[in-house]
Amino acid sequence: MNSSSGRRYFTNKLRQFSREISLGALSRGVPMLVSQWREGRKSSGDSSPQFAAERAEEYLTATMKWLGQAQDARPDGGISAYFSLYGGFGPSYLETTGYIIPTLIAYSRSRGKPEYFDRASRATQWLIELQDKSGGFPSGFAAPEDDLAVFDTGQILFGLLAAAQSGVDRAMDSATRAGRWLAEVQEREGHWVRYAYEGRPHVYYTMVAWALAQLAVASDDAQVRAAALANARWAASQQLPVGTFDQFNLGNRPTFLHFMAYTLQGLIEVGRRLDAPELIDAAERGSRPLLQQLATQPTLAGAYDKDWRPTATYECVTGLAQMSLVFQALAEVKWPEYRTAAWQLNRRIRQTISLDGPPEICGAVKGSEPIWGKYLRFRYPNWAAKFYADAQMGELS
Repeated sequence: MNSSSGRRYFTNKLRQFSREISLGALSRGVPMLVSQWREGRKSSGDSSPQFAAERAEEYLTATMKWLGQAQDARPDGGISAYFSLYGGFGPSYLETTGYIIPTLIAYSRSRGKPEYFDRASRATQWLIELQDKSGGFPSGFAAPEDDLAVFDTGQILFGLLAAAQSGVDRAMDSATRAGRWLAEVQEREGHWVRYAYEGRPHVYYTMVAWALAQLAVASDDAQVRAAALANARWAASQQLPVGTFDQFNLGNRPTFLHFMAYTLQGLIEVGRRLDAPELIDAAERGSRPLLQQLATQPTLAGAYDKDWRPTATYECVTGLAQMSLVFQALAEVKWPEYRTAAWQLNRRIRQTISLDGPPEICGAVKGSEPIWGKYLRFRYPNWAAKFYADAQMGELS
């Protein structure tokens, strides 16, 4: 990081902190942080029965209740981005509200809880009202200065499709317009630069390709199908011999496990939906080194370099949940040895979740373990809860 970019990075962090800090939330957050400090980092080798698979449903229930609480914290129908120990519940976040919708619907159906479908419907209608006439969606928290964003639109597309398939009014029309916009602004090489983070291509946008693949299957749209395959194949072309990828392009941020898992999961799911097995094979090559690490250690690092060497001593809990989903998908395709590793990661996540703490964090999933790690420091993001819920439902099913 050079001096000018370093100053800009830390200035932006300070501004974000000053916007979020709340004295009321801080007065409640400090005791929570002290509790975390006293407890210390829970041993990833802890074999206590409260973390056993037999109690997994209890953890899932608590996490889904927390997601409901995060939605109720906002008046608009969207889902609060996170609970912060220094700022309380944050504003509704379009991107993650989008891909939480399928989780709400899946939980509603599998557990017979219609109130979670009602939550999904409410979130969908909120998103539809924010869609630009072009078909794209704004980034971040939909502030007036926010531009349209490819990644955010792709993640919202997941929710629109799940809602449409469940009969939610206007969802399919909104999904179609979003998908066509994504295809229209795509570069010839298959990646995105316009409306992309920092105006650069990113391999983890395979998550956008996955959403487009789902739309292509639902609508039989050849243009959308071609866009999905073009992006996934471009990302696969960036794979390095050791299985990691070039072109994450995260600016000054570490290459968190979160972004690596995005890339792998997107490749798998495009490959499965559009009959492109070479994409699944690429994802398996990228996953194998992590599977091998879990054979000799109980968890994964929060960030890695391009040689799969850990660059963090903390864990990215969001990334652990995502890698559980990656491993589950690979096990379903043709590599059953990944299944045990997926359950290992689920257990590790349960070790980090409180079932009896203050309501703001009961069932919530931390950004990092310990909570002062670099990924979403001192915060419980809604997307960590979403990915854990998906991973846990996969195991329980």
